[in-house]
Amino acid sequence: MTGGNSRILGTGVLINRDHVISGIGNIGFNQAAVTNSAQGTIHADIAGGTLFIDPNAVLGFVNDGALRASGGGTLDLSGFGGGQFTFGESSVVEALDGGSITHRNGALLTNLKDGTLTDGTYRVIDDGNGASLALPGGSITTNAASIELAGSGAAFAQLSSLNLNGGSLSVDKGAELNLSGRFEQAASGSLTVGIGGATANTSLWSRITAAGAAVLDGALDVMFNIGNTFTAAIGNTWKFLTTPLRTGEFSNVTFTAEGLPANSKLAVNYLEDGVEVEVVPESAQLVTGVTYASWAAALPKGIDADPAADDDGDGASNLQEYAFAMDPLSSDAELLPQPELVRMNGQTFAAIRYARLAGNAGPSDIAYVVEQSADLENWMPADVESDSSIDELNEIETLKARCLNSLASSSGQCSYLRVSLERQ
Repeated sequence: MTGGNSRILGTGVLINRDHVISGIGNIGFNQAAVTNSAQGTIHADIAGGTLFIDPNAVLGFVNDGALRASGGGTLDLSGFGGGQFTFGESSVVEALDGGSITHRNGALLTNLKDGTLTDGTYRVIDDGNGASLALPGGSITTNAASIELAGSGAAFAQLSSLNLNGGSLSVDKGAELNLSGRFEQAASGSLTVGIGGATANTSLWSRITAAGAAVLDGALDVMFNIGNTFTAAIGNTWKFLTTPLRTGEFSNVTFTAEGLPANSKLAVNYLEDGVEVEVVPESAQLVTGVTYASWAAALPKGIDADPAADDDGDGASNLQEYAFAMDPLSSDAELLPQPELVRMNGQTFAAIRYARLAGNAGPSDIAYVVEQSADLENWMPADVESDSSIDELNEIETLKARCLNSLASSSGQCSYLRVSLERQ
């Protein structure tokens, strides 16, 4: 099958007993049932091309053989005809060498047993009709592969265990992963979760439920309120991982957030029975952080520790160097807060971006106050919306504050922004 419109179809049951069917095209084409026997192989192996398996709704697709995608090819278990996909105990499902296996359109996959994904991608995509992968008693180990649950109805169900020995798992907002056993993520694994709605609306944020223990390490990426589709409040929590026993923590956490309340940020809370994301006050990060006095005491001898001093001559005072995670011994004025203009819905807004050390490495005696001005002379506190992201590896938090009122609607009152530092 090499042509873009190649089809294998009929009105009965198409049986692949011991052949290798490869390339691109459509097997079944909504009309025929399809069986891939124990010695049969269906292989999507053309870069950029897609091989569809699309059985009819009567007998569906039965697999006892091998399904593979490699070399940048995509094997799409489409289910456009409403057929059920059934996997026997001898089934092999592999995404190799950049290959991708996609499951969509509400086709139910059942009885797939243990499997190992190497370096390809497995996607479960809900594009309006629901999409579920049922793996009774099965387990999956990823070595360098990517598993993606996309869409609010996408789900893995009845999977015994998932081990992210490497590779990544992406659970889109509203998608769900249910494990009858353990969830494990190694240091080289990566988990991405999405939060796109209020706490009560579970169909709009990621959920992972493991009946067994959860062992955590590696990276966590949290995509929060992308598109600013709902209003969050300080104290709101989203428990995205539920387990009877959690051990370990993610070694690197990154937040990509929009629409946070003023003077707030995101935090990860590690619970005995899971993990949650919470909107917390800005001050929550400064419980046991450093002070200016302890920071200044660590400067080399001969350096002026006065907060107003500028030892490296870059125009930033020691207090600014301390507050904005700068190097007081090297000229790095580019790390001072930087103004920006943001275009949204046909309007232009003033914004400012700045960075600081995060968590306990950050200042405990500084309040960051975003101020606005129409003329760069008269300043007042600004009404802003702040987004933030945290690079846990380097312990740097980057924030962007945007005026709530556009340049036009504020009559120029929010034309300029700055970050004022107040010592506590």
